[in-house]
Amino acid sequence: MNKQPPAEQSALNDIVRMAIETLYRGMALQRVLFALRDARTNSLVGRLGFGPGMPELAKSFRIPLDAPGDLFAATANKGADLLIHDSGADNIVARIPAWYREHFGA
Repeated sequence: MNKQPPAEQSALNDIVRMAIETLYRGMALQRVLFALRDARTNSLVGRLGFGPGMPELAKSFRIPLDAPGDLFAATANKGADLLIHDSGADNIVARIPAWYREHFGA
């Protein structure tokens, strides 16, 4: 049996997809990832993205929100947005977790 999401959820998914695609194309970004907080696992989970390899990378994006020193966990816990212009910048590179550099090549 094929389970369809409620109409409201489907419309929301379409809106989120259009919004991140607009960011991806409009700002000429290499990749954009949309992630949500999963309260059950206290983690940030990748949902969808645009750019090379993003469907697979989004699925592998899972960050425990209690990870000390993790830039992504710290940002999510503050309830802030995060846009990294240059992940190789001196003030950023030390805060980028090794798993991110490995999976995303940043």
